[in-house]
Formats: sequence, structure tokens, C-alpha cells
Amino acid sequence: MPTSSSDQPHYSLLFLDVDGTLVGHDDLPSPRTVAALRAAHAAGCVIVICTGRHRHSVEPIVAHWAMANDGGAGTYGAYCNGAVLVDLATGRTLNKLGLADAIVQKAIGLAHDQGLAPLLYGVHVEEDAGWAVYTDRRRPVSSDWAAMHGHRLHYQDESDGATPLSPVDMGVYGSEQAVRSVAEAWRREIGPAVIVYDAPEPKVGPSCWGAFLNNRAADKAHAAAQVAEMLGIPRERTMAIGDHLNDRKLLRWAGLGVCMGDGHAEAQACAAHITDSLADDGAAQAIERFVMGWTI
Repeated sequence: MPTSSSDQPHYSLLFLDVDGTLVGHDDLPSPRTVAALRAAHAAGCVIVICTGRHRHSVEPIVAHWAMANDGGAGTYGAYCNGAVLVDLATGRTLNKLGLADAIVQKAIGLAHDQGLAPLLYGVHVEEDAGWAVYTDRRRPVSSDWAAMHGHRLHYQDESDGATPLSPVDMGVYGSEQAVRSVAEAWRREIGPAVIVYDAPEPKVGPSCWGAFLNNRAADKAHAAAQVAEMLGIPRERTMAIGDHLNDRKLLRWAGLGVCMGDGHAEAQACAAHITDSLADDGAAQAIERFVMGWTI
């Protein structure tokens, strides 16, 4: 049985990445991770999801450990790499950092140049939690992505004469060569106004690659600092667990930054502690040790 040096959590505010940290391709947190999260919450630690995903795809994951009617999901949620901050108690969106229309149009054109369909996310995030995804018909959507998410697609072409869309983020899926070419074009042509990530997307398809574009002001660390301030919790009492490039600033900002053992090398370099891999319940181990103060 684990023993604890204190009845109070060692860190009272915990920021958690999702993919590669809490879940793998199956979107299922392990039983040990669920138990650790429930114990941390019961001890008074506020748990805040801090992810690149939109809220609608995170809620089924959180439901594994969040107890009914007890706020187990935490007080706030930071989605889309911090571009969307939500008060979970009320469902109200506190912050939305969309992309300017000039940037959206430029990014769309650069995706088309490589033969890829641009996907616009979070256009109506306040109403649908990021469910709807917009695109046009000038290029075919990745068949791998469409097989999973085609039911979420809404088409809007220039000829529709509709109001320009203001997405929170944008993405493309396809072959590694085409996607990386789009990512490089976005970085080169749009520049410092945006942050661009590209990586393999095995969850979508075995050879699928994805690139994603956010407003540069969208930052997990900035969103975490906002939450800490609203809750009146000092930075020294915060802990963050992540695994990838978009977690680097968050891991540096937190009172204790923890990176997964199979995380990106640059993310590990930003962390104060390296835990075990996802397969070995690294997040649970970190919560047990640093939040609960358990010794196994």
C-alpha cells in the first residue's frame, strides 16, 4: 500500500497534457492513471486539462476520472494550446484567440498549393466546443481523416459569399512530404504571427502526417498562468505534465515541470523531472510522487 508524508497535496494545481501523456491512440487512460487523478482531486488538487485538442474530444477522456457533480474535471480547461480557456463550472468561454482573416486566407492558399485541403477548427467553439470543422471543395480532404471525422465537415466555398470564418486553429493532413511542405510554407510566408507544428498522425492513418497552425498568442503557459491567478494559487504550487513541443513553455513555467519518458527531446530539456513512458504509467507515477507524496 502507498504511504504519504502529508494529507495535503504537495502541488495544489495540476496542468495535464492529453495525447502522449494521459492517453495513447485508444484515448483510454490506464486504471492507475485514473486512480491517481481521483486521489489527487480528493486531496484538494485542482486538475486542469491543458491540450492542443478541442473540448468536445477531451470530455469523454475526462469522464473516466471525473466524479459526477463534484467538479472532478477541474475548474478550468485550456484547449487548442491555450487559445480557448473555458470555465467548466459554467461552460462559459473566457478567452478565444482566433486567427485573423488575412492569415486564414494566406494559410488556405499555401495548403492548396501543395494539393491539401485546409481544415478550419473552432469557428463556433463557444457553441459547439470545437465540433464543426470547415473546409472548401478545391482540394480533397485526406481520406484517412475523412474516414474518422467526415461527419463533422462543413463546406464553405468562396462562391458562397458568406462572412469570412474566424477559426481558432487550422490543420492539414496527408503524406509526410506534402504536409511538411505546407508547414514550412506557413512558417516562411506567414511568419511570427503564428505557431506551426507538424508531426506524424498514426491515430489518423499509418502513414498520415499532420500540420497545425495557431495564433502565436495562444500559449499553454500563458493560459496556465491565467488559471493560477484566477484561483489565487502561486506558481510554486503548480505542476505540469506533458510530452511534446507544444508543452515546452508550460513545463518551464510550472513550479514543477514533468516530461514523459518517451516525450520529445526538446520537451524533456524543458522539464525539471523525467518520469516513465506512457506505457509505464509515467503520468500516474508523477502524480503519486509529487502531488500525493506517496512512496510505493
